[in-house]
Amino acid sequence: MGLKFIGSATAKNISLTTQSTKHWSLAQEKGKVVVLAFYNAICNDICPVVGAEIKAAQRLTKDKSHVLFVVVNTDPQVTKVTSSSPALVVPGISHVPGVTLLSGSISQLNQVWGSYGVKITVGAMAGEVMHNDVLYFIGPTGKVAAYAVPIASVSSSGTYSLDASRLQRFAQGMAETADSLLP
Repeated sequence: MGLKFIGSATAKNISLTTQSTKHWSLAQEKGKVVVLAFYNAICNDICPVVGAEIKAAQRLTKDKSHVLFVVVNTDPQVTKVTSSSPALVVPGISHVPGVTLLSGSISQLNQVWGSYGVKITVGAMAGEVMHNDVLYFIGPTGKVAAYAVPIASVSSSGTYSLDASRLQRFAQGMAETADSLLP
């Protein structure tokens, strides 16, 4: 899964709004492992694959009450998210406990994107938004322990997918990495 352990840098705080319009802060989640992902609220490109991996990884984690999967919206054109956002509905994670989709103002999102090295590019065509893909694994003490780069195959029509066995292996790696950070 391209996992790299990066030591113990303190994670930059995130303070955004959830899909259910509640305030969420990384600082409030001390004591839990946070698997932090970034993808579009409208769910284009690799996002549905990452969502499917999150869904499978959440099922595989050993301590579901202490492992959270948090997705930060990367679409500056769609900053309002709800439980019916395609980013949650398409991979079937809109009502999965421990999975949260975050968004906020462009200013708030820019701060988070910059803090985590996520580069957003708005294309020339309407609705075209690209971003680099990365997952961070933040331990219960608020330290960034590892990161991974999600992968997918792209068809000639531009559809992203990952065969079931590779998706399952990536999800297993996510779950095992998250579980390894628990005390």
